[in-house]
This record gives sequence, C-alpha cells and structure tokens, in this order.
Amino acid sequence: MEPSAELIYEYVMEKEGSEFRFKDYPTDNDYEFKEMVITNPEVQPKITDLAVWKDDIEYTSELFKGNKLLIIIQSIEKTNTDNSKSIKIVGENLNNATTWVLTSSSQNDYKKFSQAAQWNFPFFFTDATVLKTIVRSSPGIVLLKDGVVIGKWHYINTPTIKEIESLL
Repeated sequence: MEPSAELIYEYVMEKEGSEFRFKDYPTDNDYEFKEMVITNPEVQPKITDLAVWKDDIEYTSELFKGNKLLIIIQSIEKTNTDNSKSIKIVGENLNNATTWVLTSSSQNDYKKFSQAAQWNFPFFFTDATVLKTIVRSSPGIVLLKDGVVIGKWHYINTPTIKEIESLL
C-alpha cells in the first residue's frame, strides 16, 4: 500500500551532548546520528502487509475500488462447506457488488474446491496471516464499499442479498 502523501522525515542528531533536529541531513561531521523520525505519520498506509495477486499480477488497488463481496478462504483443508450453497447464491445474485474469493491455498486446491462447490467467482491469492486477521472463519464473508468494511459475517451467518444490498 502507498502512503496518502509524501512521507517527511526529520534527522535527530547529537553534538556535544545536545540534541538537534534537521529536515536535511547535516554535512557537519561533528553531529552524531541518533535516529530518523517521520514527522507526518498520519499519511502512512493503514494496512501495510496486504497484497492481492493472481498470475504474477497485483490486484490490491482494485480491491479497494467499488463494492466488493469478499469470500475469505484461509485454507481449503480447514474450510467448512456447510453453507457453500447459500454463499454461492448470494455471490452470484448480488447486483450492487462484485464477488471475489481471497485464498491462501494453492491454485489447484482452490480450483478443486470451487468445482465441488460450483463457484465461478474470480479468485485471488493473499497471505494466510492477513486473511486470518480479516476474518477468523473459513469461509468468512466481508463487504467492502470503496475499501471500507461495512459488513462482516461468519459462514454460519451468511447474509441474505437483501441484507447486503441494504448496506450499500
């Protein structure tokens, strides 16, 4: 993720027991470097380790555009399939959002799973730890509106289309 503006740094230096702060690195060799501090931390990215990709193409920025219904599958082996039919119906019939699957499983494992569940959603890969941070259940369901989480559900509580569309 990129910062919302250019990061500004300040150099903290010491000379003869006194601390000094500079916007530019001093050329005087009598200063001893102590640390470099960001003076505008509010522009740093809120999420720093999220990456979404498929076939060596990065889709992270696309994730935050428009309305997305995310189906999170951390690991195929640990994924409960009891509600996969309900999830399929919601994902296929939702008019105001695009459904994406995010998984940390291999492409082959996900393809086998999606064929068995009869899911035809676009799928992308994300780090397992990040997915577990987003939602603990597998599958989990997350609704984004321009990158802001506006709904999150455990697979046991799969939302209805009406419920999701009322949030958009």
